Amino acid sequence: MLPSYVNPQKIEQEISGQWKMKISLKSALVVAVITSVLWLVFNQNKMQMPKINMLQMCSCQSPNTAPGSPGPMATDGEIEDLYNKIDKRIPQRTIDDIVEATSAQESMAIITNPKSKYCIGDQLQVKVTANDYSGNRKSYGGDYLRARIYSPDTNSSASGSIIDNKDGTYMVKFTLFWAGSVHISVLLMHPSEAVSALWRAKNQGFANIKYTGNFTSATEYVNSECGFELDTEEEICRYIDKRDGEAFYCVKPKHYPCEALTHMNSVNRDHSYLTEVEQLLINRSNIGLEITKALKPVTVQNCGKDEMQSWQKTLLAINQEKFIYIQWKKHTFPFVSKTFYSIKEDAYMARQIDRIGGGENTIIVLTLGQHFRPFPLRVFIRSAINVRKAVERLFIRSPRTKVIIKEENARDMDIDMERFSDFHGYVQYLLLRDIFHGMNVGFVDGLDMSIAYACDVIHPPLEVLENIISMSFTQAS
Repeated sequence: MLPSYVNPQKIEQEISGQWKMKISLKSALVVAVITSVLWLVFNQNKMQMPKINMLQMCSCQSPNTAPGSPGPMATDGEIEDLYNKIDKRIPQRTIDDIVEATSAQESMAIITNPKSKYCIGDQLQVKVTANDYSGNRKSYGGDYLRARIYSPDTNSSASGSIIDNKDGTYMVKFTLFWAGSVHISVLLMHPSEAVSALWRAKNQGFANIKYTGNFTSATEYVNSECGFELDTEEEICRYIDKRDGEAFYCVKPKHYPCEALTHMNSVNRDHSYLTEVEQLLINRSNIGLEITKALKPVTVQNCGKDEMQSWQKTLLAINQEKFIYIQWKKHTFPFVSKTFYSIKEDAYMARQIDRIGGGENTIIVLTLGQHFRPFPLRVFIRSAINVRKAVERLFIRSPRTKVIIKEENARDMDIDMERFSDFHGYVQYLLLRDIFHGMNVGFVDGLDMSIAYACDVIHPPLEVLENIISMSFTQAS
């Protein structure tokens, strides 16, 4: 029922007018669309519609006639500078007989700083003198060596640094990271003559690998030769990234556009840039030969020295059989240590958490406390809150990640109580519980464990550590 003040006749007239207006607008729109279509049909020869080219391909022309495109060996100044920097380090040697090459069996290695015992953190230096197969001293360097120390009993190993003296001698330096009987290994991977040959062959051309492109249509396909460089007079397809200047080519099959390339494969060609003598140098029997067979293991002891503490570095442990990868990293400021340590490989704990992808097979154990004890509490609170926020972000991107907080344990009672008293640790212990309250994280009560064991040392004994590790895995299960 309409209100008494509304005129029904007027409403009917207004509705009728609106309907007529809608019909008029609709008719105008239809006419505009038809006109546009007809204009496109009659002017299609005059218009060039843009084509979207996902491969950034240009027209199919031979390399000799295609203007403005990079060739397969085209380089800019930066590339050439970097290439030349390496090229200057490569020996330029050719030989006619393998006896002229460096021989691992004839070469010698001696320890230049021999001791009855070494301490953890000491340097071990080994001098290698290269001789050829006839026992003659080499007068130039360039041999490709590989050096390491290892202890089979503890499954420990570390690589060494090698200095080429450019006169046929090399100085190999090792840092002794662990105690025990340490073996020395220096391998001749390639003599300098093989290095020279490999470098020349690598940069000589593209004949070692054959590429085949598969061009397809709706009903058939055809294969065609492809590569970085094509020696042909046939029409080619040029696949070019114009921004970065990278290019690849294929011989264009008849009746197929360049865009029809859909698949690619490659095989090794029966081809070599090396001479027969050079091929003999890289035979498996001449690769990775031991130079240091005569060197006896050295004895390394824990002498209580404090010059080098490897625990300050990022540490890794890998169990390949069970696919377990463990990494330990310290936080950055305010890390406390009287010895110098790297600050380049670490960051604030929150930042390091942000770099972790996480996942259901990822367990993150966090511990913060001991290194914050000497400082005003607000420093610790800020860091702990930032860690909580980082864990919250981690759970957003990877909610199935397990996060465990290992709280700090009790420590020595006779070392600078003003700075390191367990009271400071207890206050921080309480704060961590409060800051992470309600979050899906596990807690390992290191303070409780060390009190129960009457352990008042900052680095607990093995029994306490085993319990801490066991509880961490229990929390993560």
